[in-house]
Parts: sequence; C-alpha cells; structure tokens
Amino acid sequence: MKDLIPDLKFRHIRFVNQDGRFIKARRKFRYYHELLEFLKKKKAADSYYSTAKWLNPERITQEKKEGDYDTVFLGCDLFFDVDSNEKNIFKVVEETREGVKRVLDFIRWKGWEIRYIAFSGAKGFHVSVKDPLAYSSPEPKKRETEAKEFRAKIAREVTKKGLNVDLGVLKDVRRIVRIPFTYNSRSGYMCYPIQEKDLDLEPKEFLGRIPKIGYGGTSPLKRAMKALRLIRKSLACGFPSTPQAEYYIGFSVSSTIAGTKRHTLMLEFDNKIDITGIIDYLGDREIIPLYTYRDYISTLVFSPTALDRGMILKTMKRFNARNYNAFKKYSHSLMRVGRFYTPSFREVAWEVECREIIGKTSDRYPCSRAHCLLLDRDDRTNVCGSEEVIVRLAKITP
Repeated sequence: MKDLIPDLKFRHIRFVNQDGRFIKARRKFRYYHELLEFLKKKKAADSYYSTAKWLNPERITQEKKEGDYDTVFLGCDLFFDVDSNEKNIFKVVEETREGVKRVLDFIRWKGWEIRYIAFSGAKGFHVSVKDPLAYSSPEPKKRETEAKEFRAKIAREVTKKGLNVDLGVLKDVRRIVRIPFTYNSRSGYMCYPIQEKDLDLEPKEFLGRIPKIGYGGTSPLKRAMKALRLIRKSLACGFPSTPQAEYYIGFSVSSTIAGTKRHTLMLEFDNKIDITGIIDYLGDREIIPLYTYRDYISTLVFSPTALDRGMILKTMKRFNARNYNAFKKYSHSLMRVGRFYTPSFREVAWEVECREIIGKTSDRYPCSRAHCLLLDRDDRTNVCGSEEVIVRLAKITP
C-alpha cells in the first residue's frame, strides 16, 4: 500500500468528521497504515489527500503569499478523474469503464508510470500517475507555475482526443482527492484500488467485489433523516422508546438563494463583540431587514437581502467576520436556527435567541422570498422549516 501514495509525509490530508465539518490534519504521516488508523480513530466520513507534495503540508492555507509554507511546492502527481452523472451506480460503472480504458491507453502512449487505478466509490474511477515533469527551477513558486502550464497542455491533448476526464481535477495542482481504502459517504462503497482486468467484469460482479458498509448509521445526511423520522414517530406515539445515539439534532439555514447566484448575508462573530456599528453600517446601505441570532457559540447578524458574492465577501472582510474564509472557499454559509435537541429528543439542549433589529424593507436590493417566509412568523426562535433549511447533525456540549 505504501506505493499508492508515495512521499506520504509531504501530502496534505483533510477529512469530513462526524459533525460534517471539513478538518485539516495538522500533522504528517510517514506510513499508510498510520494514516488509515488516524482516520478510523477520528471516525472520518470522507477522507482526502493532496495530489501535490508540499514541504509542510499540515500548514497549507488558501492564501498563496510569497514566503508562506504553502508555496514550498515539491511536485504533483497527474490525476485523471473519469466520472458519470448517472445516479444508478451500476450504470456509472457501465458508462465509465470504457472511458478509463481509453485514459490508460493515453497514459501508456505517453510512457508515464501509473501509480494506481481505483473505483471512486460513487461517480466513477480515478487514475493516479507519477509526476512526469522534470522541473527546471529551484524556486517553489516557479515549479508550481511549471506544473500548471504542463497540466494545461495535457488538458488540451485530452480534450482533442475526446477523453472523458474532469479537466478541473487534471489541471489543478492544489487538488485534494479521495484516499484509497476509505469509504465514500454518499454510497457506502470504498474508494478501492483495482486491476485493469477488473474493468471487464459485469457491473454487478464488479460492485460485488468492492467493500461496502451500511450507511444507515454512518452517512450524516441519512443519519439526520433517520433521526427526523424517529422524531415524527415519537411525537405521534408519545416517545415509545429512547433512541441510542451520541448526536444531537439541529437546524441550519443556507445562505444560497435557489435558482440564482446570489446569497443572503450571514455574518458570524464572537459573542463578546459589539455589533452596533455593524448594524448601523448595513442599515445605512439598506441591507435590511436585519436580525441577530445568538447561541452559546457565537452571534450571527443576518439579512435576507439578496446580494452578490463580491459584496458579501467585502462586507465580511470589513468586519473580520469569523465565516469569511469558509464563504470565500465554498461560496456558502450556514446559520444555526431553531432548537437543538438532546439524543432523547425530549429535552432542548439550548435555544437560539433571535432578535429583530430593523423591520423596514429595502428599496435598493431584492430579498430572498424563501428566507423571508422563514422569518414571517411570530416566534422566530423556532424557525426551522421551508425549502431553504438544511438539516444536519451537530455534536453539542452545552
């Protein structure tokens, strides 16, 4: 297994924990079994490694500033991702396996060394190739530029040959990809290394050889839906039983405005901060109506006003909002609302306090209708409905 991801100690590792948070591993791993044991101990739902090698991978950040550790680029594997949009996993295998064979023929024609072929666990296959580039510059930033230019050239060749490859993955030298021998939370199937001859198996037989775990109790989304069904049943039957779980159920509203590229404004701050100036600033610019949500974690300033991404980022940066980096990376924010329940679903762990600051409407910007409907109720502390709400599990220690 050590040859699957060589130079493991130079790879950046990230994983999704049981709370649904994307976590950076702040340490190096010398051995593959050590990495898998770490992920198992953390109960990671999905796990990823960087195709690139970095001198200090545990210190990688989004910023690409001169002198930062993330600029010490050592090299990068070529990574071919062959995907299908099919939802039926048997059809996924059937549709993508021929595309993988064509990619393998292309790699052999180039004379490159294949590290591994793997079933991704959901949408298709991965092919990892040893970095074929001989870098001419000793400077890390210039090496990274060389790598980008080389991959852009390969992407053009791949396109010309009509290969079914995700060009975004191929060209991105800062890409993280799924770690072999870890499970895919969407399907329960393992990201599993295979031999080329396995591509000739019938989809049913092929998938029968891929390890799978039952995700009724592992996938965060499925766990949440199961918990909601249990709540509904318990309310109807008077709590006939107490569910055995270590998770709490909570609700979060998404900033996304469906069908548009706009978002509602969600600013997250430390509880100790005085938000008076922030409210005044936004009110002067007609970013209204405004509400504040407060729980034991933080204070959130929220407006259902529909704004573009650039304006939201500018506002977040101006006030040093805690969720600035997350929104910059994912173009998406979540706001905790409603009540958070204990595993028995009988007791409220805590309630989110909501307060309306400005109630007038704005003539300058439109508002999200779905978000306004969420707030158009007498008891705003119990907001937890409508299509814009994302149900998620949160491990809470009140």
